[in-house]
Amino acid sequence: MKAKRVWGLVLAAAMCMTVAGCGQKEAETASTEPQYQVIGTEVEGAYDILLKNSIG
Repeated sequence: MKAKRVWGLVLAAAMCMTVAGCGQKEAETASTEPQYQVIGTEVEGAYDILLKNSIG
């Protein structure tokens, strides 16, 4: 009976840490502004292309 309680507490603690860890990562990646990266030099007459990477 004592072993069941110990394992129950260990599993409950592991689940709490898992839920808390997932919540923080999602808050960090939430960004509404597009992020631009310039490759090369900007000159007059050049085109601007915005690529969206949805892989993650």
